Amino acid sequence: MASSCQDSGVPSNKIMLLDTASLYFRAFFGVPDSLRLVPVDFEAADDWWQALLDAGLDTNAKALVSSSGVSMYITKEATSDTLRRLAGLAPGSTVIMTFMLPLDLVDEADRPGLEAAARGAQAAGTPWLSFYAPDEMATLARDTGFTHAETTSTADLTRRYLAGRTDGLNAAGGEAILIART
Repeated sequence: MASSCQDSGVPSNKIMLLDTASLYFRAFFGVPDSLRLVPVDFEAADDWWQALLDAGLDTNAKALVSSSGVSMYITKEATSDTLRRLAGLAPGSTVIMTFMLPLDLVDEADRPGLEAAARGAQAAGTPWLSFYAPDEMATLARDTGFTHAETTSTADLTRRYLAGRTDGLNAAGGEAILIART
């Protein structure tokens, strides 16, 4: 979830994966020396921030934090607490976080797939708990201390990166991305 960055903005050789599934990552991909696995549970009494510090996170260096596929599985309170902690990173740090849209904001064509994915998550014992409108997520980031917050949709990403593909590949709807800076 977090990577320290040098002043140039280029990631350093220290990458930290903060996740409850870190053991799965280790089993399937191995662990290079540059990767620190930091398994935590955002909803439990785990102090994920202290775990990152113990793993070597330098809070005085710019960091790039990618939180993909997390916010829907934790409460809004836990997401707010997470953003509040991350907003305390060094100036110039960036957080990129995916979030699920409420169903009424999802294109009708994407709803059946999204509903099926939600049922699958529920059946697996990992229900989706939190959904955010884009303005709600940007406001939450600003309210927790970020100086800049914007969101982008998967439709925007499809137009920007996948336009003109002959195979019809596009990004599925239902999820959006927060980009927040300290």
